[in-house]
Amino acid sequence: MNVDSAVYAERAVLGICMMDRDSMLDSTSILTEEDFSTKATQLVFRAIKRAAERGTSGDAVDVIEILNGDHTLESVGGVGFVKNLVANVDDIANYRDYITVIRERSSLRRLDEACHKITDQIKKGGIDNIPEFISNSRNMIAEVAEKQQVGGFRSVSQMLDAVLGGYEEESRLRREKGTDYYVTGVSSGYRDFDRITSGFHKGELIIMGARPSVGKTALAINMALNAAKNVPVAFFSLEMDAISIIRRMLSNTSYLSADEVRDLDLVSSTDERGRHVFTLPPSKRTDPDALSHMSFLQKGLADLRQREIYIDDRPGTTVNVIRNKIHQLQTKVPTLGLVVIDYLTMIVSAGAKVNSQDSRATVVGDISRALKNVARDMSIPLLVLSQFSRDPDKRTGHHEPTISDLRDSGNIEQDADQIYLLYRPDYYDDGKSKDEDGQKDLQVNQPISQTIINIAKNRNGPTGKLTMSFDKPRCIFTEIADENQYGAGEGN
Repeated sequence: MNVDSAVYAERAVLGICMMDRDSMLDSTSILTEEDFSTKATQLVFRAIKRAAERGTSGDAVDVIEILNGDHTLESVGGVGFVKNLVANVDDIANYRDYITVIRERSSLRRLDEACHKITDQIKKGGIDNIPEFISNSRNMIAEVAEKQQVGGFRSVSQMLDAVLGGYEEESRLRREKGTDYYVTGVSSGYRDFDRITSGFHKGELIIMGARPSVGKTALAINMALNAAKNVPVAFFSLEMDAISIIRRMLSNTSYLSADEVRDLDLVSSTDERGRHVFTLPPSKRTDPDALSHMSFLQKGLADLRQREIYIDDRPGTTVNVIRNKIHQLQTKVPTLGLVVIDYLTMIVSAGAKVNSQDSRATVVGDISRALKNVARDMSIPLLVLSQFSRDPDKRTGHHEPTISDLRDSGNIEQDADQIYLLYRPDYYDDGKSKDEDGQKDLQVNQPISQTIINIAKNRNGPTGKLTMSFDKPRCIFTEIADENQYGAGEGN
């Protein structure tokens, strides 16, 4: 595409708009003033758009009158320039092709401007935060791509094939997997959980909330490990370092607590292929318990090595940095299927800086909205952990949380597609916490205890509760099928 063809396309579209009202209304809904390359064509398009907004004819006489009223007629080249735009139109039928040319040329100009800004900043130096600069630069280029796309209405008939195609795919999966197959997204690894949610779906923002130490990180690790059997997973750990996360994962896959692994008194060695391996010291090689635990550890290690999980433990990050890192990982791992973020309120802000006058609730609302945009733009499910306020602790008789207990909730409830609320009755030892039958809880903070998962919001499906057994030392959640209740509510 050369400059001359772009200029010709601009003038042709302006002329067609003044000749055909339908084309005028169509063009003014797609193009903007900035899409035109010269001041003259910008001013004429502005006048045409104003005529469309006023409901007038938008012909050459009308446009000349508007330009004259704005004292810009001479700036565009006078009456002759406007009349020539109409006189030189030779092909009305191809005006859509002209629009495409205009938009493409406009996108190239915007891209050129963005690249110049980026290179100018690099040449000037003084960039304090390079990851943030790279993220902001990427966002500038992404904005060019977004403006290139044309939105608008689509008829139901146009979209029905896509909808029916989705149903057909679900039917095919049921036939292949069996009549009881219901997962259409990435499986959490929990049968009853997936019955309610149908799995984690692209573009979804999923919030998991709990009080500190209830087990939200542990459950997220379980779900990440389960998902990683089928798809690569990214795990942003903003509070806990990567070593601690991997230790929990190893406890899960090996069925050994951290103390049991530590008691093995491991020593390192090198095998015949030069690979670094861990073995028992000679003094432990006749100990039946040590040998048994070592066998479990080796199986757990082999299992964990097969799960494709990527961990980032940089604290104090921003949504822009998270977006950039997901993009970089997707470039290397196109099949990335799930992103876990632990946890929401550890994110600094949705942008590069936070206004000191903003309330934390406002900032968190901005973050949740930005995370939802990341999920949609990257076409990937985001499982984001969040803490409750102290309100559940203050209640007497029953501490089970509600959505409103999410700390600095802001717009979280509005932005989230799904919200999971975790409640562990034995977390409370005040003697007043009661189960659903009104009986006092018998266990208080035991190594293995029951956890209630309340799927309180599910935009595209039912809500409901299910109960899991939580083995804290081994970081293992398992479902208790007989106590699970689902289908209790509708999507919202």
